[in-house]
Amino acid sequence: MSSISVKLDNEAAIVGAIKNVRDDANPAQWCIIGHLNDDVNTVTLQATGNEGVDELKSKFASNQVQYALIRVTTTVDLSKVVRFVYIYNLGADVSFVKRGRMGIVKGSVSKLFEPYHVDFEINEAREISENIVIEKVNQAAGVANNVREKNFVVGKQERGFTGRSAHVSPTKPTAEGASLSPGNDQQQRTSTSVSPTARTSTISKSANSSSATSPTKPQAATQSATLQIAPELVDAIRAVRDDKVECRWVVASYKDGDIAKPVSLTAKAAQGEGVDVLKTHFKPDAISYAYVKVIDVIEGIATIKFAFITWIGPEVSVMKKARIGVHQGAIKEYFNPFHVEIVSSELREISDNSINNKVSSFSGSKSFVR
Repeated sequence: MSSISVKLDNEAAIVGAIKNVRDDANPAQWCIIGHLNDDVNTVTLQATGNEGVDELKSKFASNQVQYALIRVTTTVDLSKVVRFVYIYNLGADVSFVKRGRMGIVKGSVSKLFEPYHVDFEINEAREISENIVIEKVNQAAGVANNVREKNFVVGKQERGFTGRSAHVSPTKPTAEGASLSPGNDQQQRTSTSVSPTARTSTISKSANSSSATSPTKPQAATQSATLQIAPELVDAIRAVRDDKVECRWVVASYKDGDIAKPVSLTAKAAQGEGVDVLKTHFKPDAISYAYVKVIDVIEGIATIKFAFITWIGPEVSVMKKARIGVHQGAIKEYFNPFHVEIVSSELREISDNSINNKVSSFSGSKSFVR
């Protein structure tokens, strides 16, 4: 079993590289470390450089977990100031199992780079650039340009950001034996598995909820009362909830795109498939639902969290959007429990990184050091 502690391969080299980045008089602007031969508990210095963000990003590998510190400058009150940025690269090709193992030591490794002003968690090098880094640094410093485009509408979701709302269902069993309340994460740390019986009962209760409708109430009173879920979708949701099954996500859509027809299984993850594969099943003219399993590390302990995604394609008609609103309560019964909810119409808003950030923000495991 992996320990949360880490050993520094050539400690002098790692400590010296970080010290050089922090020294304004030193030409070194960044350093990056990674796991030696994929050893969870051993990290080594991989590279240093003095050519800024573009040079650093060329060192991020899609099949590795890496940690980097970079020194940048910005202007505050007409003065040049130095800021430090920590970047955690969880490569897109890193397996689900490896993510969990490496995540256990993330906190210990991150402490090597403290203090820093802003931090990033990325899955691909293209998610980072000098402009992106400086923009976040300026936002933290309170000097960002917040002038909006002339067609900006208050309340309209901005590109690149997903709606933030945590779903809590007080009457439903909670995921992995834990309360969905942020203040109750200690219970989750002590129990991160649910028996197959418990998982089955959770689904069954949801699946049979329509049978609890009073017989005196007309069945056609609302569209949600007639919502049908395909049995194979129920089985797929069970698989995502099962810790022993390496199925990270499931996607569901209305059969033939007709919201009067059952919600059916569209796709489920094969071994190693992440959110980048999931979102290929989101079509611009369709409404879909997805359920994603996420590993969240809290104080060095890996816990399981779930995210529920509602995809409303940008080409879906206004009338259709309005009609599916009455389905929301019923559809969530089938996907409960989940810790965070995302509603999106843009593929760029959906990634492993954005979901992980939302989950860690909800659970309190995300670092907000500035």
